[in-house]
Parts: sequence; structure tokens; C-alpha cells
Amino acid sequence: FFGVLVLPDLTFGFSDTVLDILGETGKKNIEEFVKKGGTVVSSGKSSYILEKIGLLSEGTVSKDVIVKHSSNRAKLNWVENNSFENNLLKIGTVPDNDKEVYSYFLSSYLMDSSHDLELNEVASFSMTDESGFVFQDSSSMELIEPPAESMSAIAWKNFGDGNVVLLNS
Repeated sequence: FFGVLVLPDLTFGFSDTVLDILGETGKKNIEEFVKKGGTVVSSGKSSYILEKIGLLSEGTVSKDVIVKHSSNRAKLNWVENNSFENNLLKIGTVPDNDKEVYSYFLSSYLMDSSHDLELNEVASFSMTDESGFVFQDSSSMELIEPPAESMSAIAWKNFGDGNVVLLNS
């Protein structure tokens, strides 16, 4: 059995709508799909859905914090880990000459892999003042201070016999 379910990025405010449409049966089907060997890949804000289904630990994706980038181009910081899975997720993104690698980044929720001890972070974004990231409270839309020093960019974990892959961009 091999199967991949890709959850594309969502428009702000539609996460709960998607969860309502999935209902308990749909959420359980996704969880069982992964447990039985499937891979689910989420992009950006759809990672919140995986948390609500139970594939990620509570607090991994903060829907309360909107993260945007001033130039829509954010530098990736690679984690030193030469596991097969980490290297597989780097294919096509890491240049042979070790030059800096940038990812397209429009907007997302704050994603912090440290809340899920089973997540393996492949790359992160630095949240320094020079990084170009802007943070907003999702309720008031007011600008807030950076809530963390870094944010997960690419992460993965095993779940049952399957895998969960997070692409935050």
C-alpha cells in the first residue's frame, strides 16, 4: 500500500470550515489512512487541520498568530541531520554549492515543532528583526512581537505505519 494525501494551503479563516465539512468520519478516515501506511503532506495553514485531527500534538500550530513575510521570500535554515527522511525532503531545494536557500513565503500560522516531540525538523525560519517576518494577532489583526525565535519550515514524523509531512510556506 502506498498513498499520499496532499492538503493544500488554506485561506485564513477556512480551517474550521474544512474541519466541519470533514466531520468526525472524514477526520477519522484521514487518521486511519496514515496509521495504515499512508502519507499526508500539509502546506501552510492546512497543518492546523492535522493538529485538530490528532496527527500533531496540541500547540504545534498556533492559529492565533498569523505570520507574513515582507518580501514573500524567507531564508531556510537547515537542521544538521543526515537521516534518509531528512535528506529526501531536501531533494531539489539544497544547492550543491552550499549557497543560501530561500523559500516562497506568503503567510501562515505560527508552526513550532518543539510542541510535538515526535516531529523531526528539517528546516526552520529565523525570526530575527532582520528576517522580514511580521506577526499579527489573528483576532485583532494588530501587529505583535515575535512569539518565538524560529519557526518550523519543513518537518516530518511517523504516525502509525505512515508519515506526516509539514511544509510551512
